[in-house]
Amino acid sequence: LRDAAPRNAEDVTATLAEAPTAERLAACDCPVTIAYGGNSPAVTRAIARSLAGLLPRARTLEIPGAGHGMLDSHPQDVAALIRALPGD
Repeated sequence: LRDAAPRNAEDVTATLAEAPTAERLAACDCPVTIAYGGNSPAVTRAIARSLAGLLPRARTLEIPGAGHGMLDSHPQDVAALIRALPGD
C-alpha cells in the first residue's frame, strides 16, 4: 500500500477534478472501455453499466478475480484492455 499510495493519490485527485454531465458524456465520440473487477461489489458493475449507457461508444468488461485495485493487482489484464481499444 505504501508504494502505491502516491499513484493512488494522483488517480483520486484526477478523478475528482471534473464533474461531467450526462450531456457531455453523450457527446463523447471516442471508443471507451469500462472495466470492473469480478470481485468488486455488485454496485460497481451497476455503475459501470450505467456509465456505459451514457457513452455512445462504450463497452463494459469484467476482469475476473480483480477488485477495486485492479491497476495494482491485475496490471497485465488492464494493459491488455488498453491495447485492445479500437482505433479510429
